[in-house]
Amino acid sequence: MVGIDYRGIPSLGVASTVTGTDWYLVAKIDRTEVNAKAMNDMVWVGLVGVLALFAVAAGYYLLRQMQQLDTAQLTQEIQAERLRALNLLAEIADSSDDAIFAKDLQGRYILFNRAAGVYVGKTADEVLGQDDRALFPKDQAEMLMAFGQRVVKENRVLTLEEVLDTQDGERVFLSTKGPLHDAQGQVFGVFGISRDITTRVSVAKTLKKQSVTLQNQNQELERFNRAMVGRELDMIKLKRTINELSSQLGQEPPFNLGFADELD
Repeated sequence: MVGIDYRGIPSLGVASTVTGTDWYLVAKIDRTEVNAKAMNDMVWVGLVGVLALFAVAAGYYLLRQMQQLDTAQLTQEIQAERLRALNLLAEIADSSDDAIFAKDLQGRYILFNRAAGVYVGKTADEVLGQDDRALFPKDQAEMLMAFGQRVVKENRVLTLEEVLDTQDGERVFLSTKGPLHDAQGQVFGVFGISRDITTRVSVAKTLKKQSVTLQNQNQELERFNRAMVGRELDMIKLKRTINELSSQLGQEPPFNLGFADELD
């Protein structure tokens, strides 16, 4: 039952008849007491819910932190592995007369040996972290960077002749470039070996030019020989005619053409 008690206070109650009498047994409680207890329960449930949510959030945050730490550690290990490989390669590269270098995926130099530095007039420390635009004219730099991007895209070794401006003027290089792979097989850069073949190319051009000149001279000589032979044959024919006319006139033929008769 819901109503107002004898004190005029809203209350909740339950009534039951007393057997064998006209009496009723009534039990009541003030509504304020019920609401207060319910409010306490609601506050308790709410606090428990907030604590549970906080625990879940904290657990997720800790998990993310652990994952990030694992990722960072793995990244450091991969970078350390790459650095060890590059340092070893640098020691080997500096003993070569060929230009040996390596770039990252953005085209920035991460290895530049002594010979390469001689060609561009810079030390490795001045070049590392720079791309080709810091070393060559715009058109040459764009050509070199496009070649590197092609190597990464096709993931294979490619060879190409490159004409570049150096400290010694324009030089021709036979350049071989290929992808750099980490332990997981992922491409993380490009390596390159460039050999100066300027002398070889110059000799080849000279030989080709001489070959063309010799061929032209042979053709001229053949034309000259054909012309000379033609003139000689015409002279022999003319001499024969004169000899025949002399014979008809009863005169001794003036020309000895025995060798020509043998050729016939």
